[in-house]
Amino acid sequence: MAAFVPASAQADDYGAFGRARVAAANGNVGVAAQQYGIALTNAPGDPTVANRAFRQAMAAGDLALARRAVAALGTDAPNDAKLLLLADAVKSGSPAAVDKALASLDKTPFDFFVPAVRAWHEFGRGGDPTAELAATGRTGAINHILLEQR
Repeated sequence: MAAFVPASAQADDYGAFGRARVAAANGNVGVAAQQYGIALTNAPGDPTVANRAFRQAMAAGDLALARRAVAALGTDAPNDAKLLLLADAVKSGSPAAVDKALASLDKTPFDFFVPAVRAWHEFGRGGDPTAELAATGRTGAINHILLEQR
C-alpha cells in the first residue's frame, strides 16, 4: 500500500487517492480526475497528489482542476503546466500576464513558443510582429514554424 499512497497522506486521504489510482489504471480519466480533485482538497500541499491531479485533469479536460493543481504546485509545476498558464494569460489580454507566462517558459522544452506568441501579442497591440520572429536563431523544424508564423 505504501507505493500506492504518498508518504505525506493522512488516513482520510487514502480513499480518494486510491480510487483515483484505480480509475486511472482502468482508463476512466473522468472518475480519476474527480477523485484526484477530492484528494487534492484533502492534501493541498502534497506534490504527488497535485501532479497526478494535474495530469488526470488535463486528460479529462477539467481545466478548473488543472489550474487548482498547478496553483498547488507553484514553482514546482511541470513545464507543460506553464502552457496552461500561458493560454490563460493570452486569454486574459493582459500584456503583463503574457510577459510573465512567457518568461516562465525560458529554458524549458517549450521555449520555442516564446517568439511566436510574442509576435502575435505584438500584432494584437498594433505593433510590428516580424521583429520577434526575425530575432530568433532557431534552426530546423522550429525555424520553419517561426517562418510560417511570420
